Amino acid sequence: MHDRKIPFLIGVFLCAIFLLLGTIGSVVFGPALLRWSDAATWPRVPAEILSGEIVSRNTARGGRTVRPHFTWTYEAGGTRHTGEGFGVARVSTSNRASAEALLDKYPVGSRAEAVVNPADPADSILERDPISHLIVLFVPPLFVLLGLIGSFFTLTGWLGWYGEKTRHPFGRFVRAAFGIFLRPAVLMTFVVLVFTLICGGLVWWSVASGNVIGYLLAAIIAYGLWQAARYKPSRGRRRR
Repeated sequence: MHDRKIPFLIGVFLCAIFLLLGTIGSVVFGPALLRWSDAATWPRVPAEILSGEIVSRNTARGGRTVRPHFTWTYEAGGTRHTGEGFGVARVSTSNRASAEALLDKYPVGSRAEAVVNPADPADSILERDPISHLIVLFVPPLFVLLGLIGSFFTLTGWLGWYGEKTRHPFGRFVRAAFGIFLRPAVLMTFVVLVFTLICGGLVWWSVASGNVIGYLLAAIIAYGLWQAARYKPSRGRRRR
């Protein structure tokens, strides 16, 4: 049991981090993600562009990120409304050319089509954001999913389902199907690769958006991975 205690604690630590960060992120970003999903079925109505500009801000690395910002007017539900922004997520990037292209696409005084929420006619956007701009919104649910999967395997590993003499049907199936994959060296390589990609993605997002949250999450994950990689299971005492 002692040989499974430290891996179990490491697994609990990593899963708790993923579940905590994923839950907090889902609460913060979940409404925007649901709004983006619902916007796929919202009707379009004629609109007029009142103003357009590029909003910029300084980043933690000393650079600047930009995003387009428009105001428009439209009629819905028998009432005249004014909308502002662009899409669901106010994503800032370092790609100024893309923001300028949108300003050219929607010049002041031009006609456009606003996407209007039928349940709230005062709620509208100009365009539904491309999925590439919403990566940050999908990260928290992914963290929750990874945390749940990790929790399952951590618990079942603690219960000994994957031991060499296990009689548990699922454990025997896993051992038979993933006999090579479950070897410590192969499994560790896979885990390191997956979490390295996750950390790299978080750092890339922070660089592109100028947000330090990605750096912090990557640092926490890297620390947990480093602690897991340092562990070497004890061989136990030899019998005399």
